[in-house]
Amino acid sequence: MVSSIWRFSALGVAALHPPVGSLVLLERKTAGLLTILALNGPMIRSRAAGILWPDSRDMTARNNLTQLLRKLRLTTGEELVTSSSTSVLSLAPHLHVDALDALAHFEHARYEAFLTHDGELLAEFEYDDCPNFEEWLLTERDRWHDARRKALVALADATERSGDVPLALTHAQRLLLAEPQSEEAFVRVIKYQYLLGDRSLALETSHRLEVMLQREFGVEPLVSTKALIRTVQHDRGLPDRPSRLKRETPVSILRPPVLAGRERQWELMEDAWTRGQGIIVCGQPGVGKSRLMHEFASSKGRVLRFEARPGDQNVPYATYSRSWRNILRARPHLDLPEWVRREFSRLVPEVWDRDPPPLLSPADRIRFFDATAEIARLVSEDADVVVSDDLQYYDSASSELSMHIAKTFAPYTKDGGLVQPILAFRQGELPASMEAYGRSVVDAGLYVWIDVPPLDAGAVQVLLDGLGLPGAARHASRLASFSGGNPLYLLETVKHLYETAQLEADRVEDLPIPPKAAALINERLLRLSPMARHAAQAAAVLQSNFTVELIAEVLRAPLLECVDAWQELEAAQVIDGEQFAHDLIYEGVRQGMTDSMRAALHRSAARVLEAYKANPMRVAQQWLAGNAPQHAAPVLLRAGRAAEDALLLLEAERAYQHAVTLYQELHDDRGVFEAYLAFVRLAVRVRPLEHLPGLLETLGRYARQPEERAAVRAVSELAAAREC
Repeated sequence: MVSSIWRFSALGVAALHPPVGSLVLLERKTAGLLTILALNGPMIRSRAAGILWPDSRDMTARNNLTQLLRKLRLTTGEELVTSSSTSVLSLAPHLHVDALDALAHFEHARYEAFLTHDGELLAEFEYDDCPNFEEWLLTERDRWHDARRKALVALADATERSGDVPLALTHAQRLLLAEPQSEEAFVRVIKYQYLLGDRSLALETSHRLEVMLQREFGVEPLVSTKALIRTVQHDRGLPDRPSRLKRETPVSILRPPVLAGRERQWELMEDAWTRGQGIIVCGQPGVGKSRLMHEFASSKGRVLRFEARPGDQNVPYATYSRSWRNILRARPHLDLPEWVRREFSRLVPEVWDRDPPPLLSPADRIRFFDATAEIARLVSEDADVVVSDDLQYYDSASSELSMHIAKTFAPYTKDGGLVQPILAFRQGELPASMEAYGRSVVDAGLYVWIDVPPLDAGAVQVLLDGLGLPGAARHASRLASFSGGNPLYLLETVKHLYETAQLEADRVEDLPIPPKAAALINERLLRLSPMARHAAQAAAVLQSNFTVELIAEVLRAPLLECVDAWQELEAAQVIDGEQFAHDLIYEGVRQGMTDSMRAALHRSAARVLEAYKANPMRVAQQWLAGNAPQHAAPVLLRAGRAAEDALLLLEAERAYQHAVTLYQELHDDRGVFEAYLAFVRLAVRVRPLEHLPGLLETLGRYARQPEERAAVRAVSELAAAREC
């Protein structure tokens, strides 16, 4: 029997709405539990109890949670929170949540519908006695406010572009009401009032802005804001002059509506798809391989997405941990067998409530790989295609695991367990082992390899025609020559010409030769505020998995200042979510830093990541890039031990060897011995027997203290036992 739909209001007054009858008002902790389960997904029972009753003993907290759930069940007559056999709590499928409905509207750009949900998350409650829950709630409220801001900005921009300035003003006024200390919101209201010819009202709003900034922050408006105010002050007639204001970059430049010049590649992909083959897409940076891959994948239905990021290469399982976590968050009700949860918690710890046992043998490692393959099979049941972007950044551990999954399910059919994959990477940047594997599966007929070339002159003309910008198409010949047919270079150039009002000129002057996107990207970065540039630089140092909170800690800057800077970076198409909009932009930001600035930011990032207990190899890389070998060496030892526990023996060996080298350079005899001892202990397990005498002899020379010589004897006995 299908249960009737119940609804939970987490926005505004927390309440349950039954299918019939009066609503049920919720007490504070019941509302908190339902909200965190709705927004974060299933949670282990013990963790939920600890979050809501942090000052109680474990047994007391669990009893309190049991009583809360019992009271909820008696009050409603329904099992609105279910508990699995592994003590994982989740919301019942027939409980619908207003916050989730609203977020779905936001994610699908249904901003008007999203804004009808205007309440604060758990507005009537405070949780100062539950610090972890309170911190989570405040973060979620900030995320909600940011979503509202983005929705109102998007609606204002869209209505302005359509020519409906009165409606754009309405959206801007709502934005200002929600963010009364936002200079950006004031500027939008001033601009639209001015464009509607209400100069006196625009001047009044300008005065309110100046008073607010002085009262709240003790500062003057930004230079660009002052220029707008001067425009309003000096006007003597109706203001039909939007060109006097900063030109907004058209959406058609940010994402051209026409996928030009890729007809042949699309045909090859369609043919491979029909044959049930995987697809490998290869091309130069900026040539449009990612767009081609994603558009083709979207045309086939539901997509599973994996993507690597700069910096992943040095951190075992960095790519897979992040990508799988995102996939599982989108499937909170996925039912995983107990053994799969146990093994998979090595990648995503939150799927199991205990630490997994160490991997002690090849059989243990195969079981871990098989668990990941089983999850791949399960999530493929509600997907049609899987894409993996930027393979050149994959770490070797993720690459090995992905190849295991690919071999397990080849050839790729829905009935075979895994949907067809599409892979993309930069030409000439794939590690030799991965490229060799790619060539081998192509030779075996499992994949096709498709090279994506630059656009020819005809395709450039089609792309420029599709932008719908006056003047763009007339420069097609010169722009094609200048950009070399690289779509990224081409669009950066068009953006530069548009923003500098040169696009409609009969002749374009001063294009740099030879074509380099770096110069144009650098000019774009220079137009950012200093705080936004610093935030971009901190993000470039962190490389991947960065958040605005991490950026603030790395810069030791107030969080709200960093939030404003982040919004500026997103608006300038420098940052997209928690990654750079393009890896060429990331490279441009890094190249724009001095060596001393880069090193200082790396050291700050290392301290922050260490405090967050990040992967030790990622921390070590930050210390090394920050020219701090004395801090990197002990972290490399930890990284080696972590790699050993995961049976990543080659990575462990490299970490220990690197630590030995650093300690030698630091003239730290004790450190040299500890690092070399770890290396030799590993060698006793995996190296050929004939290598061991020489290694043990070297270890003996490093031993200085009695306890060190005792350690040498112990490891020698292990080697002797292995010979027997």
